[in-house]
Amino acid sequence: MPQRRFDSNETSLNAVGGTPSSAATEASVRQLIASGDHKTALERAKALHKTSSTNASEALLVDAYAERIRSLRRRNLTLEAQSLIDLVRQRYPTARARLDELTARVVAKPRSLDDLVRPLNDPGLAAA
Repeated sequence: MPQRRFDSNETSLNAVGGTPSSAATEASVRQLIASGDHKTALERAKALHKTSSTNASEALLVDAYAERIRSLRRRNLTLEAQSLIDLVRQRYPTARARLDELTARVVAKPRSLDDLVRPLNDPGLAAA
């Protein structure tokens, strides 16, 4: 019987599901996160978790969601980021502590233009 050859992606197994394809998918998701393609990373992590449904695939999915949320915040899409935090909190209660960290950062930002310009109306400020 001829021996089967494995490519480099098939030789590494991990905790996501223990299968070569899930190991390759996890590596792909992590690479996408590192390169800044958070939307695609999230899509792939969702697909992996849908087929694997393990604690490790959920952790990878939450990592991808966290990076997507950070990406939204960097683009000043605070409302969208908060909506995504709420969705993830509802679907994955085990990620509460991680999401609380992200929520604190989102809430800390000023809420309106009025909040930003209010100090300019202070008569005690010296003219520059």
